[in-house]
Amino acid sequence: MPEFDASKAPEEKVSDREIKFYYAIIPEDLMDDMTIPAIAKYLYACLYRRCYGKKDPRDRFTEYSQQFFAEELGYKDARAVRPYLKILKEAGWISIKRRGINKTNKTSVHVTPRRHRKK
Repeated sequence: MPEFDASKAPEEKVSDREIKFYYAIIPEDLMDDMTIPAIAKYLYACLYRRCYGKKDPRDRFTEYSQQFFAEELGYKDARAVRPYLKILKEAGWISIKRRGINKTNKTSVHVTPRRHRKK
């Protein structure tokens, strides 16, 4: 039986979309938290997917606009995601730092919830 020669094999064309694998991380504690709506969990995954920063996954942030995430979730208006951002912030899964007028906020995404101390 003749040996297979890979150089003579027909080339298969594969689109870029088929080669790349995208994923987002949702911590198991967040998935199991029934007090947080599913849309807020999906928003967390969208936030995490767009994060950059240090290689340490506990120190990741994004500076995309609320409008960007609203459109990613299928909404037309940024106001639609604000209640879900508030839920995630109050639960300690994200922190939001204002950067100034006409600038996007810096949103830090945490892999473990950071509870805020009540004063």
